[in-house]
Amino acid sequence: IAIIGCGPSIMYYNNELNTVNIGINRAATNEKISLDYLFAWDYNGFMEKDPSFFDEVKKKPYTKFYGKFLCPAIAQIPEFPDDKENNILHFYSSARYNLKGNIKPKVIHPNIDTYPLADFMSVSFAAIQFALYTHPKKLYLIGLDTQNIGHVNGNTNTYAIDDMLIGYKKIKRFAEIHYPNIEIISVNPKGLKGMFKDVYTQSFVDKHPYLKNEDIEIIGK
Repeated sequence: IAIIGCGPSIMYYNNELNTVNIGINRAATNEKISLDYLFAWDYNGFMEKDPSFFDEVKKKPYTKFYGKFLCPAIAQIPEFPDDKENNILHFYSSARYNLKGNIKPKVIHPNIDTYPLADFMSVSFAAIQFALYTHPKKLYLIGLDTQNIGHVNGNTNTYAIDDMLIGYKKIKRFAEIHYPNIEIISVNPKGLKGMFKDVYTQSFVDKHPYLKNEDIEIIGK
């Protein structure tokens, strides 16, 4: 399985891998990569800022998961109507605040049947947790850049990088405990280098010639 993000490094990935692809947010607009699933974060926020996004992907054949945040006053996960005709399902993220308004410790619940999905300021964690739950042999992280380098579409919103890095460290430990047989692999890592197994595409190496002096693995070679 591959998690397809929107970081600039996605430009150097040209479908070198034969994977089930889970896109996150605007990866849905990446025309060169076909998706099997889409995880879109903050459904209510998207509807306020860019409702056309959901119109664009509504008729796509893949399964869409739209996420909502749990509010402090909600004691249990509320039901939300799904749109099965358009392969649209909804999920909830781990609550970010307690009843007093203080940030809660970030927790990854192993049982996604009855608990919300992981939330470390990025939908990538929900997608990764879902992917792990399906027990793939390998899980590739593609375009999940965790540096202040913006997004492939030019959006410079890269806040909460520190929270995201904490999340990746926790999801790594979570996988080591609960899914020890799954290999997690970063493709063209930016910010995550050295955290998981690293591999590169040839086009990325050609653009970053310093890598030619390192002992690296290039996809397809």
